[in-house]
Formats: sequence, structure tokens, C-alpha cells
Amino acid sequence: SSYVFKTAPSLRRYPVFLAAAAAGFVVNVAVTALSAHLLHLAPVLAKTTGVGIAFFANFALNAVFVFPPPGRDDRRP
Repeated sequence: SSYVFKTAPSLRRYPVFLAAAAAGFVVNVAVTALSAHLLHLAPVLAKTTGVGIAFFANFALNAVFVFPPPGRDDRRP
């Protein structure tokens, strides 16, 4: 985390990290299910789509909430 986001890990940010991971999981499941059922994609393609979108969602959540850029208000948990 400190290599990608340039912020040291912190135990007080751990609950936020878990929430971001859970949100990524929800995005993965939702996109996979919607892709398979509404778009009628093959299961492998639906899962690949879900994983790809969840990857970017997780990265964005971690970049904004878990490991904020240096200099940003660091009082956020």
C-alpha cells in the first residue's frame, strides 16, 4: 500500500479498508449477476466483467478513502 498510494498503513484505517473491500465484493457480484442475467453474457465473460469493474472500483475507493494522498486532511479514519 505504501508503494502504490504513498501512505503508510494504519490500524485506524483498517475498518475503512474492510468496508472498501466489501464494497468491491458487492460491485463484483452485482456486475457479474447483471451481466449474466440482463445482458445474457456467458458466465466466464460475465465474471471477467465483474472482476474488471470491481478492480477499478476497489482501487478508486482505496485511493480516496483508505490511503488518501499526502497533504490531504488526515483526520479521516
